[in-house]
Amino acid sequence: MADTILEGGILYRDVWEHQTPVSYFIYALVFIVCGKNNMTAVHLFGIAWIIFSALMLSRLANEVYGSGTRMGLLAGLFYVIYISSFESWDVLAVNTELLLVLPLTGAAFCLFAVKKPPA
Repeated sequence: MADTILEGGILYRDVWEHQTPVSYFIYALVFIVCGKNNMTAVHLFGIAWIIFSALMLSRLANEVYGSGTRMGLLAGLFYVIYISSFESWDVLAVNTELLLVLPLTGAAFCLFAVKKPPA
């Protein structure tokens, strides 16, 4: 899919997949920056994405449960352990589900961070 994008093709016309196009554009961006079909760069990008997702999840937990608790640290730590603790063939797939964790967690953080007006 990313190769089709880089070659000027149109998604869902020249090539079809049931996932959303976000992950394929991210793959294409990584290939532009680091070289075509550089899967090592994709995996390193995935690791960085997991770290940023864990940090955002930690901020969300601190917002919900209070920054005086250890919930933020535990949430981020458990996320990293959970996301990387399966069989080697099943981990570090930089797929749509993994890529959606960061923006969804960020959106939840924004929702909880909004201060309610006094009653």
